[in-house]
This record gives sequence, C-alpha cells and structure tokens, in this order.
Amino acid sequence: MTKLEIKLKNKIMRRVYAVWFLKKIFSLALLRALITLVLFMEFAREVSISSVINNLPKATDFSANYHYISFAFTHTEASVQIYLLGIMAMVSWIVLQKLVKLVPNIGIRGSTL
Repeated sequence: MTKLEIKLKNKIMRRVYAVWFLKKIFSLALLRALITLVLFMEFAREVSISSVINNLPKATDFSANYHYISFAFTHTEASVQIYLLGIMAMVSWIVLQKLVKLVPNIGIRGSTL
C-alpha cells in the first residue's frame, strides 16, 4: 500500500470508529428523549405554561377546551407552533416505539423505529 492509500484508510477507519463509538454512547431512545426535552424547554421559554393552564375552561367542557386550544394555537407565534408540532411528533414516535416493543407484530416488517 502506498502512503496515500494508508492515509485514506486511516481517515476512513477513524470515521468508522467515531460512528461506532457514538452509537454505543448515544442510543436512539436517548436521542429521542433529548430532542423532546430541548423542544419542551424552548416551548416553556416562549410560553407561560402556568398561565395557559390557569386560563383553561373546566376539564369536563370538551367543546370549550377544544376551542380554547385551537384558538391559542392558531394565534401564537410560528416558533411556538413549530415547538408544539415537534413535541407532538417526538412523543408520538416514542409512544409508537414503546407499542412496537410491547406488541412486536404491530410494526412494519423490517422497520427500525
């Protein structure tokens, strides 16, 4: 092997080892949880969650709750909407992964969530 080939091989193997090491340290579940946590922290930084909860109608009044939540969502800033959609997507992904682990036949064959 020439010097150039050895350098190229070493560079490639360094990347392979780095990816292997990161996969051992950070599991996909941890990555999902971290992303969800970051999204929630950014959401909480933008929105006063206690004020939103205090202004909610009675829990049994589903129609009023639906109108309150939909009005609040449509009249908020785009960044807050993105955070909320991201949180909902990540929570859905986590729940789906848990369901697949509980009921193995629920997943799509060959699917790795």
